[in-house]
Amino acid sequence: MFIVGLEFSLPRLIAARGLVLGMGSLQVGVTATLAASLAWFGSTEWLGAIVLGGAVAMSYTALTLRQLAARGELGSRHGRLALGVLLFQDLATLPFLVLVGAAPREGGGVEPPDAEVRATVALGVFLAVALLARRALAWLIEWVARRHSAELCSATGC
Repeated sequence: MFIVGLEFSLPRLIAARGLVLGMGSLQVGVTATLAASLAWFGSTEWLGAIVLGGAVAMSYTALTLRQLAARGELGSRHGRLALGVLLFQDLATLPFLVLVGAAPREGGGVEPPDAEVRATVALGVFLAVALLARRALAWLIEWVARRHSAELCSATGC
């Protein structure tokens, strides 16, 4: 996800929202639903089936992007489509992780109100990081640049 974050800015994400939301949600939704249905019909509890379906719907973004870049296909139609689907998958990871954290455990599970609190906290943290990270990163890079230190620049990756 970090590599995609470096390559893809928020304005580009907004510009490609139809592709990201449309094809990405279609791929994740259909794949997760099919995998969850198979798991549920195979005697898996419904929450476990949903989590399993979510896991099956994800791809390894870094590997896929590396392959597309090596072939020079990132700018092609299918490269942009793949990038949109990969971005949606990366964004869909958080809700699935929250679901895993809220899943009941043997020997005393998480109560539903606790699951709602966990989901709300996770959403709040995600939004806070999304809103603050850009400013904090810009401040850090500016601070490093003012120091004129090659070591600081190497350490921070700027």
